[in-house]
Amino acid sequence: MRGGKTMIRDLVVAGIVGVAAACSGTATGPAGSALDDTLASGGSGDGAGNTVGSGVLRLRCEKRVGRSKLSVDGNDMTPRNGVFSARVTSGGVTVASRAQTAIGDEVEFDFDSEPDDIRDGATAISPGFIVLQPGDDVHAEIVNAQGSVVVSGGAECSAN
Repeated sequence: MRGGKTMIRDLVVAGIVGVAAACSGTATGPAGSALDDTLASGGSGDGAGNTVGSGVLRLRCEKRVGRSKLSVDGNDMTPRNGVFSARVTSGGVTVASRAQTAIGDEVEFDFDSEPDDIRDGATAISPGFIVLQPGDDVHAEIVNAQGSVVVSGGAECSAN
């Protein structure tokens, strides 16, 4: 987990870039970053035309020899202090995190194959979880306590 100031700065930047990305129809992130950033914003409906929430999703992923690592961060989540979980999919395999309560409008989920990070609270994924393929390598969703998708996005992962 990152320090509060760094996390807030990153999420503010993510929100600004996310709004720009939503307007342009493309997702952007810092050039040359070790972890790719994909930003998506918006809400989803419940089938009856009602918005179930809104937010900005930041997805970062990295594929290394013998390791897969993902971070799914949500900002501007509604409801504030709500309960959310994340689902990540790659190569046709989906893994879900445990539910957690947002701190204000922010929620963060880590997925990792490294035993030390799993002991520190990351959701376990296999070292080969990230499958590099044309287009998005990973798709992520943040869902509310009722299981409705609040925000989702995909990313091409860096390979080291």
